[in-house]
Amino acid sequence: MKTIIAVLLLCAGISCSTKRVLDKNQEVKIANAYYKKWSSAVRGGGSGVIIFINLKKDYNLGKDNIKLLHVYFKGGNSKLKKQSKSLYQGYIVSTNNTIDIELEPLPKEVEHRNLKQEKTPFNLAKDEGVLCFIKNGKKQYQKINLEEQQLKNIPM
Repeated sequence: MKTIIAVLLLCAGISCSTKRVLDKNQEVKIANAYYKKWSSAVRGGGSGVIIFINLKKDYNLGKDNIKLLHVYFKGGNSKLKKQSKSLYQGYIVSTNNTIDIELEPLPKEVEHRNLKQEKTPFNLAKDEGVLCFIKNGKKQYQKINLEEQQLKNIPM
């Protein structure tokens, strides 16, 4: 009986340690964050959002020992890529405007992997996102607000 209780307590402790908790402090100093919706002009070419995160001027992530990983937004997530000293960018591709052409049936394990989509582990409002980063070796999460901006359409 004692071993059963010990196992249950151990499982409860492990599940609590993997829980994702949003930080109250704004560790990453953001000047502005916004997104732009995009859609391919070609049927089946895809669509999605581009996320831009501008850090405050003269803010140094390395000084605070912070590394940006990815952002959760609109039911998806994206790795963040450094574009300049203070600009990070991510892409979330939607499946709304895509067409898959299959010449032969996919094996079951590949089909299952393609259908599996990661759900956002946070309850977010319409224009809210969560920034995931590592500070001093510990993974942390920070809620951010993203403003929608219009993508400039360029004729082809």
